[in-house]
Amino acid sequence: SRPTSLGRSWLTTLIHSHSDASSLATEDSTFAQFVCVDEFPAAEQPPKAFASAKPTQVICEAHSEEECESLSEPTSALTVASLLAQMKAGSDDPTVLKRSFGELSYLLWNDNTISPDAAAESVQVVVEAITKHSADPQLLGYGCSALAWLTSSVDLDSSTVLQDVHAVQVVVNSMRDHPNVDLVQESGSKALVALAEKSGGSIRDIVKAGGISVVTSAMTENPGHEQIQEYGCKVLAVLAEVDPTVRTSISRAGGVAAIASALKRHSQSGCVQRNGCFAYRWLSVDCCSCIRAVGGFELVQEAKRNFPDDSTLQAHAEKVLSSTHCNAFTQELPISSHHHKLLTRLRHGLFNQELGAL
Repeated sequence: SRPTSLGRSWLTTLIHSHSDASSLATEDSTFAQFVCVDEFPAAEQPPKAFASAKPTQVICEAHSEEECESLSEPTSALTVASLLAQMKAGSDDPTVLKRSFGELSYLLWNDNTISPDAAAESVQVVVEAITKHSADPQLLGYGCSALAWLTSSVDLDSSTVLQDVHAVQVVVNSMRDHPNVDLVQESGSKALVALAEKSGGSIRDIVKAGGISVVTSAMTENPGHEQIQEYGCKVLAVLAEVDPTVRTSISRAGGVAAIASALKRHSQSGCVQRNGCFAYRWLSVDCCSCIRAVGGFELVQEAKRNFPDDSTLQAHAEKVLSSTHCNAFTQELPISSHHHKLLTRLRHGLFNQELGAL
């Protein structure tokens, strides 16, 4: 069951004391919500975009320890309507907005039922606040997190609100303007995952806004940050899956190499490994030589060995390693060019008289 109150002091301390959130799953069922989404039954999952969401941490980190103690904890009486009123009334007060963003994230995590109209209005208010306080990286970080939860909690595909308020551009700008702030890079990447999983319009907006280079830069500049790597791989994976035309752009921006680095450095993170294999599954269609150059196929094989019970990872890895576009390993076999051509034909099911030449 989920907590009735935040238990702010011990909860924040416990989260910070674990570099690997997966270790928390065995200590308290509540923390299963912070691990990979695919590892838990559908009924227990938070919105699918997030593999490690910590809304309770958001509320406290938005303030100093002294301020944190004075903040009111979210209660069962907290509603989206009350938070909207709070954000509108405090639109000029960063402290009020940070608290509101945290409480909104907590509310959607605890019960992600929200009407499309309320979600659309909330998105507009959050984006306006982020735009107004663009010089406050902490506020941007919590705003992007709230935007991610909003986008992932309700079906906004039929709404033009995300395009109307330029949500994607606001997130990309936040990441671009604050490249050295981990909070902005993590929350921004998380928001782009949620946005990418929406309509094709959001995909086009991400590409047009320069999201590929921003995400790749975030991964490159923060190689040890597991969540940035996790979300970054997921953004690139969704883009490559939905829009084949961006695959070479991802490779040119350094995305293939960034994914390889993430797979290598975070070899024990199921979330990173799954998303990295997911990305390579689609990038292998057009960028196999680049994947081979960075040792990507070997890294996928290693992920496949290390996580035998992860069916989603296994499916992605199988697609990568059996890709007819790449012929991942057989191109390296010491055989004649004639025999290599015949083996290629066999893989494509082109059985003919040449088979006798083998």
